[in-house]
Amino acid sequence: TVNISSSNVSGANITLTDPTTPTPVAISDLSVAPGNTFGLLQFNNNSGSALQDSNGREIATSYEIDYDTDPAFTTPAPTIVTFAAHGTSDRNYILHNLTPGTYYFKMYALVGATKSAAATAGPVVIRAVGSGANTVSGNVSFPGTSTGPLYVGVFDGTTIYGQQINPPYTSPVAYSFSGVPAGDYQAFAIMDQNNNGLIESSDISNVNNNHGGPP
Repeated sequence: TVNISSSNVSGANITLTDPTTPTPVAISDLSVAPGNTFGLLQFNNNSGSALQDSNGREIATSYEIDYDTDPAFTTPAPTIVTFAAHGTSDRNYILHNLTPGTYYFKMYALVGATKSAAATAGPVVIRAVGSGANTVSGNVSFPGTSTGPLYVGVFDGTTIYGQQINPPYTSPVAYSFSGVPAGDYQAFAIMDQNNNGLIESSDISNVNNNHGGPP
């Protein structure tokens, strides 16, 4: 506290020190909504504050996703995806170009090179086409120019049915995907303009709820 009355104040010195490097906090609520050759990975949807310290700063400096068809993550060696910490309001990641099959997932939060404990999900079945009787088709209209893949589909909160369209494509772009069971769904379209798997402000989408599935 510095009290300033009617004269100049001296000796109001401030000392700054580097904070102690935090310990990474484990990811929670990890789930993967399977789709047609791609999946939507979601994490910390129910406990997002655990990713921040008491000052609201993101604890992790980066995140790592490992996925494999082997539940032991040994043979074949898992595929590893990393991305830099970029704020805790976006807790989704799109895994694309997946070969149909059964997958297992691990996710870590990192501070520097130090990993948290692993969060796990699986088995998750990625398919080429769904087993339902219905086809969904239409057009996606958008401003600007396509520079990254378009993910378009429907989502029931657990499973995605949809299509990945790679650039270049122009507006309006037609889509069609089959194998959709009867039911109620949310429709989504996400243009991942820098092809980094994240849903962020540089992308074009109709997603306005970063805490869950596309509305």
